[in-house]
Amino acid sequence: MLMMKNKFYLFLVVFILIAAVCLLAYSSSFGNPFLWDDEGLIVINQFIKELSSWGRVFTSDLYSSSLAGSNFYRPVQTLSFILDYHLWHLNPFGYHLTNVLLQIIVAFLIFLLILTLLNDSVLAFVAALLFAVSPIHCEAVTYISGRADMLMAVFLISSLLAFIRTFEIKSLSKYIWLAVALFLFVLGLLSKELAGIFPFVILAWVYYFKKEELKKRFFFIRFVFPFFVLFAIYLLLRLTALKFATMYEPQLAKYPLLVRIEAFPLVLWTYLKIMVFPVGLHMSRTLILPEQLIGKALLFAGFLGVWTIVLYTCFSKKINKISAFLTFWFFIFLLPQSGIFPINAFVSDHFVYLSSISFFVLVAYLLKRYLGRKAFVFVASVLILFFGVLTFGRNFEWRNQEAFFSRIIKFSPSSYLAHNNLGIQFENNGEFKRAVSEYKKAVEIKPRMVMAVSNLANVYYKMKMFAQAQEQYSLLERMVPADKAGELQNNIGALYDAQGLHDQAVSRFKLALILNPRLDLVHFNLARVYLKMGKPALAEEEIISSFKKSNLDELSAGALGIIRSYLAQAKDLNCAVTFYNDLGVKFAEAKEFVLAQYCFSHVVTIAPNYADVYFNLGILYLKQSRPKEAFFEFKRVLEMNPNHDKARQLVNSLSKSL
Repeated sequence: MLMMKNKFYLFLVVFILIAAVCLLAYSSSFGNPFLWDDEGLIVINQFIKELSSWGRVFTSDLYSSSLAGSNFYRPVQTLSFILDYHLWHLNPFGYHLTNVLLQIIVAFLIFLLILTLLNDSVLAFVAALLFAVSPIHCEAVTYISGRADMLMAVFLISSLLAFIRTFEIKSLSKYIWLAVALFLFVLGLLSKELAGIFPFVILAWVYYFKKEELKKRFFFIRFVFPFFVLFAIYLLLRLTALKFATMYEPQLAKYPLLVRIEAFPLVLWTYLKIMVFPVGLHMSRTLILPEQLIGKALLFAGFLGVWTIVLYTCFSKKINKISAFLTFWFFIFLLPQSGIFPINAFVSDHFVYLSSISFFVLVAYLLKRYLGRKAFVFVASVLILFFGVLTFGRNFEWRNQEAFFSRIIKFSPSSYLAHNNLGIQFENNGEFKRAVSEYKKAVEIKPRMVMAVSNLANVYYKMKMFAQAQEQYSLLERMVPADKAGELQNNIGALYDAQGLHDQAVSRFKLALILNPRLDLVHFNLARVYLKMGKPALAEEEIISSFKKSNLDELSAGALGIIRSYLAQAKDLNCAVTFYNDLGVKFAEAKEFVLAQYCFSHVVTIAPNYADVYFNLGILYLKQSRPKEAFFEFKRVLEMNPNHDKARQLVNSLSKSL
């Protein structure tokens, strides 16, 4: 009992210290905005804004809100965004806090894992701290959309610990721990595809630490084989029902296998450099490959040499089992992301997230092994402080988006993603010509980059350069996957509408609804065109059709009256934000709360930074006797517009009663 109590206090102290150090290192990230893929995965992602859509998360790709889509299947990541959204809405602080908390949990789990393997709490603690604050993990922690690596790590390390626990129990309850390990493995698979390699980690642990068990009858079938079965089921689903159409062809697919093999020594060397001395870090790295035959030959020889050493270390009887297992851990998690397989990049800091655990254990071991106690404490403390300061400073790189993408382009001029995202920043700032320049550079580097072509078409539309926009949309029609074709036809319809080509616009909008009946906003676009064509009855029909999808089987007579009255007074429907916001207010006044919520959710999707809609949501919640939710919405308004007097008055009033 005393031993258990002491272990509890040890774990508590370690967790608190890891949390404190991690929070200090990443505190500078809390003020950072949404960045890069955060726009598509969070800001405009309707999935995360409706609790009722959680089921669809398991049948959709990660980038389902993007025109190009993707073949990434990470429902747990999307579910985490749903939770964040309903806690924080679109306040980036909350999402950053979640990421830092995940990093704290991962670091603590690493402490538990290393303690289990080495039975050395000091070494485990130092390794966990080094991992927690290393700047190479900013891509996973500071970058909100990078959290898939942390989610996967939480579940896989927990799964391994649960699996190890089965060997510490003699009773039948060991099978409960096995079931827990299998369940956690499934959650890891649903967090990131890389988790599929985990059954080999389970097999390796048994091979190195419980080899005698493999000789027992049915042991492999009962304890190890289920992990491979689950992965086989997952793989079958991913190749069939969960294989998503996408125009994001992996960047490395253009390189022959031999070239990717030759690149591996450079990839490994790059990772070793940034782990040892993590300065000059940046996202979207470019790897320069040699063109001369001798350079290629040397790299190929390096590839053979590296894997010869790895195989020797992993399977030689002269190497102790801890070193062998940690070497296996490093390379098995690196292998799928090493560039040998056709993925999105040769090198990216977050690719080495799980692999780096072995590296930091090695660093902690070498320091403890070859330094005296005082020297060990001093050097380890200095190294942790050095990493922490670098991480604290690097977080500021995410603060200014234009500077962030410009920095990437400085180090990697051929980063089409950086050019595209820099173009988005220029477009958001109204600098359309500079946006066009960046989008064109992205397309020059990657001609079939759907998002860059789409962005180029959209900015031409905003500049009223309709012929150029039409040219880009024509290209997109030959590129977008089938499940995104409806959105594209809606955009083309809007282009025709802007040119006064109403018949062509109607045709495209109707086609968009055929391709994707869930695109409710298309009904609004059709209604707008019908009003311009002098067909108010058809306009009314389209608006009513869209509202029939708002979780009501039938619209009440009062709701129909409100819609008809509003349309009768409207001369045009040029602004969807104004239309849905004003109509939502009218529905709220008439106590048609479901329809009001439907309207305001449309506005949030179209214009997430429109403060008035959050104020109206707050009023709606007050009418429904939901003061806590109303208070949150009014606080949100003040974050966006500190001079909103009515919101401030309501916040002050509600704060006294809550």
